[in-house]
Amino acid sequence: MEDDTDENDIVWEEGVDAEEEKEVEVEVEVAAYEEVDEHAMMDVAAFEEVCGEESSANDEGSAEDESVPGVEQDLESEKSVVNTDDSFSISCAFRAKPAASVAWKRDDDSALSSDIFSSTLINEVGDGKFTITTSTVTWNSESDSTERRGQGGKMLCEADNGIRDPVKSNTMDLTIQYAPYGLTIAPGSSSVELNEGDTLPDRVCSANCEPSCSYTWHFNGEDGNVVENSDTLSMQNVQRGKHGSYFCKASNEIHPSAHDNFALIVNYGPEIQEFKTTPQDGSIIESNSTTFSCSVDTQPGTSIRLTGPQGLSESVEAGNELEHTIDNIGCIHSGTYTCTSNNPKTRIDVDKTIDIPVKCSPSMQTVIPEDRIYGVTEQASVYFFVEALSHPTPDFQWKRTFNNGTSVNLPSEDSGNKSNLTISNIKIKDFGYYTVSAQNIIGRWEDVEFELRALVFPSFKVNCITIEGDQALIKWTLDKDLVDRVLVRTAGITKNENFVETNVTDFDQDQVVVGLPSASSFILDFSVYKRDDLLVSQSNVQHLIAIGDDSTDPGMIIGVVAGLLVLIALCVVAFFVTQKFRKPKSRQSTLAFRSFADHLQGGGFHYTAIRRIRNEVPSQPSTNASMEVQEADEWIRAVMDELLLSDACQHREVSLVYFSIAFVSQSMEAVHLGHLISSDSKLPPIRSAEDLTRRTNILATNILSM
Repeated sequence: MEDDTDENDIVWEEGVDAEEEKEVEVEVEVAAYEEVDEHAMMDVAAFEEVCGEESSANDEGSAEDESVPGVEQDLESEKSVVNTDDSFSISCAFRAKPAASVAWKRDDDSALSSDIFSSTLINEVGDGKFTITTSTVTWNSESDSTERRGQGGKMLCEADNGIRDPVKSNTMDLTIQYAPYGLTIAPGSSSVELNEGDTLPDRVCSANCEPSCSYTWHFNGEDGNVVENSDTLSMQNVQRGKHGSYFCKASNEIHPSAHDNFALIVNYGPEIQEFKTTPQDGSIIESNSTTFSCSVDTQPGTSIRLTGPQGLSESVEAGNELEHTIDNIGCIHSGTYTCTSNNPKTRIDVDKTIDIPVKCSPSMQTVIPEDRIYGVTEQASVYFFVEALSHPTPDFQWKRTFNNGTSVNLPSEDSGNKSNLTISNIKIKDFGYYTVSAQNIIGRWEDVEFELRALVFPSFKVNCITIEGDQALIKWTLDKDLVDRVLVRTAGITKNENFVETNVTDFDQDQVVVGLPSASSFILDFSVYKRDDLLVSQSNVQHLIAIGDDSTDPGMIIGVVAGLLVLIALCVVAFFVTQKFRKPKSRQSTLAFRSFADHLQGGGFHYTAIRRIRNEVPSQPSTNASMEVQEADEWIRAVMDELLLSDACQHREVSLVYFSIAFVSQSMEAVHLGHLISSDSKLPPIRSAEDLTRRTNILATNILSM
C-alpha cells in the first residue's frame, strides 16, 4: 500500500504514546533551531510555527515568555581615535526580554576607567515583545587630551538580564592616537664641550608617540638644516663650524611635533687674524698717537697680551681683541711689538710680531766719554763717540770750535746711527772744544760739546799703613777730583806671585781697607787711574810684620816694641855725645838720609808739624859754627827727613826723636826741653792728632826761640 503521509505529519507508531512522540519531535526541532542561530531565542510564536501546534499555554492571563540577551549591534574588531577628537563614540546594542543591563569592560574583565570614558544606555521596545538596549561610550568631559594618551586597548560590552549567563559583544582593539611627547636626548647633558678634531659621543633621541615617530636632527633651530634623519646623531673629527645647537625633532601624523636640543661647544684656536697699527707701519711720526690692535679667532675667548719697548705690557682676559693706544709716541717706542694669545682649553699658544720704526728727529743715546771731557798728554790719541736715536738715519757733522766763535768742519767715521771722531798725535793746538750735530728729515739735535784738555797729574802720598789681621789700613793724601780709582796690589815679599788686588773708588773714607795675602811681610804697589789712563804709580812700598801664634800676649809685643824704641833712642844719644869729642867723620853717611825726603810733597798734621821744625835747621851750616855744630845740624836734617818717611802714627817714636833733636842742640836749655818732652807733665799728653799738633807747636816755638 502506498504511503501518502506528509513529511510533516506525525506518524503514530505502535507502542508509542502520542504525547511522548510529540515531546520528542519538539526537542528535535528546538535543537535544530539552536544550531541555526545559537544567539537567537525562540519566542512562542516561532515555536508554534515550527511545531505546527498550539502553545501549551492556552489560558488567558498567563505570564509573558522570557529570553536571554542577544546582540543587536556588535563592536568592530579595531578602531582608532585621536586623543583630541571630542566627537569620539562607540556603541553596542542587545535585545532581550526583560531588558538587559550593559557594562563596558577590558578583555581582562576590568572595567573601563570612568575618568577617561563615559557611557549612556538607551532602551527601545521592539515588536512589543523585546527591548533593545543600546550603550554608547564617549570621552569623559572632564578628561583632557593628555590624560587620554595610552588609554586604548582591547574592550567589549557585556549584557545581562538575569537569564542564564551574561552575553558579551565582539572584542574591539581601540587605538588612541596622540602627538609625540616626553622627548629626551641621551646622554642627558644640555651641552657637550669638545676640542676641534674630537669625536662626538652618540646622542640618541626618544619620545612617546602613537603612531610611532620619525626623528630628524636639525642644526641651530628646530627647523634648521637637517643633519641626520635618524634618532641617533654621530659626528667624527668635529670642526669649529659644527659649533652650535642641535635639535632633535620627533613627529608623526598628529600635531604638534616634539623637540629637544643640546649645545655643542667646539673649542679651537687661538689664531691671530690681524695684528696692525693705526696709522699703518711706515706712517708713524713722533708726537702723534698710534693704536695697536690684535684680533684673535678662538673659542672660548682667551687671554691676549701686547708687549713692546719701554716695558709695555697690556692684556685682556677671555677676549677676542685687544687695542692699546700710545699717545705722543717717540723714538724710544721704536722696536719690536708682540701679540701673544693662549687658550687654556686647547693648550695652544700663538704669537705674532711687528717691527715699528717711529720716524723721529735725532736724540743722543750714547756718548763717550760720558762727561765729554778727555784729559790727555801730547802725542796721544783719543776718539769721541756718539750714538743717536733716530729714524731715518741722521747725517753727523763734527766741528772744531774756537774761542772767537769760528769753527772748522772735521771728517768722521759714521755707520748708521753711530759716529766716531778720532784725534791722533795730539799737539797743544788740538786742546780745546769740539761739537757734533745730527739731523734728518724730521729734525735735528743741537750741538753736543766735547773738551780736549791737557792731562793734570794728581798728587798722591801714602801717609800711614797699619796691619790688622789679614787687612791693611792705609791713609793717603790724594787729589781725588782728578782720579777715578786707585789699584792697590799687596804681595808677599818672598813670594811675589802671591798677591791680592783691590780697586778703591770711594775716596771719602778716613782710611782705606785692603786685603792681604798669606805672608809674613808685604810689599804694596799703588796705581792711580783716570778712566784707563795710569796717572801716578808708587811701587815697592814695604811693610814688615811678624806673623806669630795667635796666643801671643799683645802686652808683651807692645812692651818689646817700646823697649826697642827706647834702646834706639839711647843709642842715638850716645852716638852724638861721642861725636862731640871726636873729629868729624865723612858727611856722606848723614847726607844719605836726605835722599828719603827729596820726592816728598805736602801732607797732613804730622807732616806739617815735623816739616816746620825741619825747615828751621839751616840747609847750609854757618861758616862760623864749629864742626860739631855743623855735624849736628846735618844730623838733625837727616833725622827729620827720615821722620817724614816714617809712620807718623807712632806717637812715642815721634817724642823720642824730638828728644834726640833737643839733645844735640848747642844749648843746655834745648837739652832741658828734650827732657820735658818725655817727662814734664806741663806739656799736654799725646792722645790724638790734635794733641800731637799742639805739642809740636809748643816744641817748635821753644826751639826756635832759643
